[in-house]
Amino acid sequence: MYLKPTPRRRSRPGPVRLLLLLAIALTTLLVLRGGDALFNPSAVGTPTPVETSEERLAAGLKSFADGDLAKAEIALRRAVALDAKNDKAMAELARTLAYRDKRAESIDAARKAIALNGKSALNNAIFALALDWAGKYDDALTAALRPVDMHTGGEP
Repeated sequence: MYLKPTPRRRSRPGPVRLLLLLAIALTTLLVLRGGDALFNPSAVGTPTPVETSEERLAAGLKSFADGDLAKAEIALRRAVALDAKNDKAMAELARTLAYRDKRAESIDAARKAIALNGKSALNNAIFALALDWAGKYDDALTAALRPVDMHTGGEP
């Protein structure tokens, strides 16, 4: 008599096998749906640096010192756009505009700088410069004397 091998019954998958299959299925799904960022951090991209008004102001002042007035104007306009309450950037923009023979714009920018900080001697000096170069000599003298009068307590 021959003994036949007993047929093997298919056993149910164990919990380890189920967890392994589930992990493979989830990983495949993530990769197919664009989850490459989980495995490749450089796929996310690098964050874009945010420029500040102070950085733009410094770049504008450097360009001004180097004699590149066009580049200085662009940087200072960007500084003013980033922070409209920065009186120093506004005053430096007014000075750069005066040097570039944009006198009407220079006077407007200097007025805005004085509106932001009227007690600044620099703002008043640049306002006086803009008025002087525009041919408004009496107004320029008044603007130039305003900080002196503020300091001594006299009337402007």
